[in-house]
Amino acid sequence: MDNDNYHDFDRFCTIMEEDNIVIDRAGLIASAEFSPKNRIRSKIQGFVIQDTVNNPLFPIPYPPIDRGKGYSSKIFKQYIAKYQKQYEINTLPWHFLLEYSTFGYNVFNTRPVNLHFPYNTKVIKEIMEVNNVPIIGRKMTEDLLDSSKELQEMIHIIVVGNSEMDVYTKDIYRKIGNYIIAPIAKQYKITPLVGEGTFFLNIGEKFKPNVLKNYIKRI
Repeated sequence: MDNDNYHDFDRFCTIMEEDNIVIDRAGLIASAEFSPKNRIRSKIQGFVIQDTVNNPLFPIPYPPIDRGKGYSSKIFKQYIAKYQKQYEINTLPWHFLLEYSTFGYNVFNTRPVNLHFPYNTKVIKEIMEVNNVPIIGRKMTEDLLDSSKELQEMIHIIVVGNSEMDVYTKDIYRKIGNYIIAPIAKQYKITPLVGEGTFFLNIGEKFKPNVLKNYIKRI
């Protein structure tokens, strides 16, 4: 694994602190380990890929296009300002974030993997209906929402920018498959294949699931 492009949770916290975002990393790790309220209750049920701009729950308008200028801390600050309630833990809702750089896509572990997503499937459907969220990639989104998967118990992967407009190189698919999905699927014995363990939430046509399939193998 290329350590220059993969940043574990501890390194992500350090990067955020350099931009004056304080994260209680020890408290988060302890919460994920010991709090029944916050940790994944049974087992990780799969992976959900989405983008920041078209996110149906926590849309982040900037940047509209990922131009490789290092947006992770700016995204964190937008999330805190728009969505984080005072009583909530100070971390992003997604477990991994990918952003483009001139040296290839950076992968950030932004949330402990055993810390569940903030909302369950029922609440997610209600939010999307109440807010009349525009659905893109409708077939893929419906495949996820109509599946038996509990979204609160899945690993959420966020891609910076707008998947209806951005252009992706093969590197992003390789990083998602090799750096995120493969090790977690192996550790937690998850079937990772697209449509079985890997799904998409409001993802646009510029993101190509068929390319991602080349980097996901049955465990």
